[in-house]
Amino acid sequence: MMALMIPWKWDSGYAQILEFQKNVWWSFDFDVKDFVLVLTIWSIMFTLLVKATTITWLTKKLWIDRLNKMEEFEYEEWKILANLKILEKINNLFWKKYLTNEEYFDLKRKYWEKLKNAVFTLQKLLNNTTEIDSDSLIKKAISVHALWIEKQYLKSLFRYNEISEKDFKFIFNKICRQKDRVEMWDNQLRWYDANVSWKCFISNFLDKVSDRKNWWYVRKYIRNRTKLVITRKVIKELKELRELNFWFNKKSFDEVIDLYEQFNRTAERKKDLIFNENKSEIVKIESRLVEKSLLKLEEKVIKDLHDREIITPKLYIKFIEEIEEEFYSVV
Repeated sequence: MMALMIPWKWDSGYAQILEFQKNVWWSFDFDVKDFVLVLTIWSIMFTLLVKATTITWLTKKLWIDRLNKMEEFEYEEWKILANLKILEKINNLFWKKYLTNEEYFDLKRKYWEKLKNAVFTLQKLLNNTTEIDSDSLIKKAISVHALWIEKQYLKSLFRYNEISEKDFKFIFNKICRQKDRVEMWDNQLRWYDANVSWKCFISNFLDKVSDRKNWWYVRKYIRNRTKLVITRKVIKELKELRELNFWFNKKSFDEVIDLYEQFNRTAERKKDLIFNENKSEIVKIESRLVEKSLLKLEEKVIKDLHDREIITPKLYIKFIEEIEEEFYSVV
């Protein structure tokens, strides 16, 4: 029965193809089915043999892979940073007697040469721009780096369940908007924007309505606490970077650090104000957050023991499962 049905279906489909050819005045020797099959095969062959073999050449010819000034600056900046860190590591290894004198001087000479080349390229890039443009370029690169640090620590807080998904999205979107403005050579902060103001008003109103059970001040406290933590981390890392010798004016570092110190003071002031008005409830929240931070520390200790092969993988998994179970039970 099945053997009879399959040809019938095939004949029915082929009959439809023939009917279609008549309707569109198809006058070729081959039918539509063969035409579509050949067209498909040639499209695949063209993609493999022509597009795949010429895309690299075309990209270079059209300068699509060419870095702009900002990307060139960041590239050389990270090369300097990486080589300085490597030289510092080489010195530490030498003083711990892990390297012989010959190995130490060979490695130091190699990476010092790389560092000098990166510095020379960066200075050449800055010299080819006007003084105003070079200062703006430096400040822009530092601001983008600071916003990148913000994102990383914000994700870390979210990962450890110290902020909710709603709060994470709220702060993350603000960071993204600031990054977009910086990359468009605008100020990091836009002090007044009617559209953003209305969006924030609507967002806050919806949050208040949806958070009838959880008081609105709790959400404000958590957001300001989060800003306080991540701005403190940004300031710390920027100050460490400032101490490294990038061979350019450090005024831009100071300007960005000053901006983040303002953010930090504002967040701390708002957090303390909410704490003083709702002390009893906030103390409970802080105690839960402290408990989570201690569990994070415990997780790091266990991971360190596992990396050093002091505990077996089976014990490591058991420890982590227990920590995670306790961690997510802290509401």
